[in-house]
Amino acid sequence: QVTISISNIPPLSEQSYALNVPLGDATYYIRIWTADEVPNFSGISNAATAYAKPKLKPTISDNFESGRVDLSKWLITKGNPEVKSTGVNEPSGIYSLNLDGEGDEVTLLTTDMAGYTTGYVSFAWQRGGEESAPWAGVYLILEFWLTSGWQEVFRIEGNGQSDTVYTSTVVFLPATAFHQNFKLRFRNTYLWGWNDFFVDNFVLSTQTYSISGTVQDTAGNG
Repeated sequence: QVTISISNIPPLSEQSYALNVPLGDATYYIRIWTADEVPNFSGISNAATAYAKPKLKPTISDNFESGRVDLSKWLITKGNPEVKSTGVNEPSGIYSLNLDGEGDEVTLLTTDMAGYTTGYVSFAWQRGGEESAPWAGVYLILEFWLTSGWQEVFRIEGNGQSDTVYTSTVVFLPATAFHQNFKLRFRNTYLWGWNDFFVDNFVLSTQTYSISGTVQDTAGNG
């Protein structure tokens, strides 16, 4: 039951109220009564029915500790992406997603983001690890499927050297990400082997991102 104050409201004026519901993936049946200070109660109102969509709260996440590409979350859309333990100083566990220079690409399964207004993607990346260092001109790229199609939101270039740590990155979701068919993909731009990148600690969230210190938004969305 929710009590809404109507004191100092002019008669016959239109009003609105946002109702915060406790559960997603549920149907809510709403009725209204009015009462005065006595209280004298009115009759019951006409019925209003609303469905609250399942909440993506807080995340879709993957730290790849299953030791394989989780096909309940990802599609292998090009090449032969693998989950390996040959990253160096993984930020969690021992496994990371390995995208090598066979044009490897993984795509997150379509996710309904309609109705949300804020969110971010975070992940950690590394060049080379114990595999082959990516050359200059070879890139790890992250792209979002927006209402206008694929848009690149992050890229990191190889430099001929292997990293010994992972770098954490946050990309905030633009307004055009909040639609029913949102998806994203990580891909290696090279097509002829070697040139490895690693990805770990992936998170897609519709919550507000908070951190102490400084965050660089590589997508330029705030």
